[in-house]
Amino acid sequence: MKRLLSLSLLACQFWGLNGCARSVPEGYQVKVLYPEEITPEDRAQFTDALDKYPRKELPRVKWSQTVFAWIDSTHVALSVRETPDGWKAKDGELARIIIIDTDTNTITESPYRGELMCFSYVLNKVLIRQPLDGMSLLNHRTDDKFLAGKWGEPLKDVVWKFRGPAEFTEWSCEQQPKIKRLNANVEVNELKLLPGHGTLRFPRDGYVGGDKKFTEWLGEDGRVLGRWSYQDTEYPIRFYFLPWESAYWNGTTGTSRLYRPKGEIEYIPLPQLLLWWQRNNVGDSIAWQAWPGTIWSFVGKVGYWRRQGLYLHSDTGLLRIDDGQWSIPNTLSVSPDGCRIVADRIARDPTRTTKPGPLTMMNFCSESKK
Repeated sequence: MKRLLSLSLLACQFWGLNGCARSVPEGYQVKVLYPEEITPEDRAQFTDALDKYPRKELPRVKWSQTVFAWIDSTHVALSVRETPDGWKAKDGELARIIIIDTDTNTITESPYRGELMCFSYVLNKVLIRQPLDGMSLLNHRTDDKFLAGKWGEPLKDVVWKFRGPAEFTEWSCEQQPKIKRLNANVEVNELKLLPGHGTLRFPRDGYVGGDKKFTEWLGEDGRVLGRWSYQDTEYPIRFYFLPWESAYWNGTTGTSRLYRPKGEIEYIPLPQLLLWWQRNNVGDSIAWQAWPGTIWSFVGKVGYWRRQGLYLHSDTGLLRIDDGQWSIPNTLSVSPDGCRIVADRIARDPTRTTKPGPLTMMNFCSESKK
């Protein structure tokens, strides 16, 4: 019996079917698979465990440009323009900031209005943007109003010049990074961490001089706790504090990093299967850290949606714990205890809809942990 060699249709379109046949080792038979199918070779590298962790849809709301901010381990806050009780924001009206109880699926209205930009669970701080026209979602203007303060208390106006997504850190809701010139040749980005954790210093691209680029972790007293090659620790775009780990998470599309306050970095590589898919233009993934470990949210490109889902590296190998498409990368959010995630989720082929999926919560922890 001849052994089968599965080749993707796209590869055969590139080489031509005759080219595929010419490249097949002797003793193999060509079987062409359409792009949306998962090849047996790929299927053998992970196990579907779609019932391992429970998930449920949260109340149907229409959210605006917002973060999904966990104010504790069961309640998530977000800005919305429509709610199930029939309220709908009028033109020029600010969004409401609501709180969803993910246990009971009930909604509580907060006293705040506007776009929820940041919430610090550790410091109980909040940052809200109030667009002058009430509802501009994409263009952040310097004349927009910004409010900041303690959650549950009256907020104060703050001066803010919005420049991009790395404008503030989610653990402090303060403007970061701060550019600092060390000498004539070296300019760095300084990222202030939580009290007692010191500062991360990243060299800025383009400076001149003979010194090699290094990333440094400085203690509160200025001592260097750790130093690494800049190529191994480039400036983190997605950088979050994990309260249950007491560490900082830099989730990437490649090797992710866990920064521990003692000046240590743990490197978490992308699983080989997901790396292979990315290199072959099948899709992209982003890593998140939760209670059970590192979870990769993989988004397949057109024709490859059957590969989408959440992948968890476990002691028994790579598991796919959900087969839906979870959110855009910057809106998936992990609870302070690492037990839950929330994001919009689209089941099956996401190219068949232009709307986000329903807001969905997945619970990774058993009742005994709580």
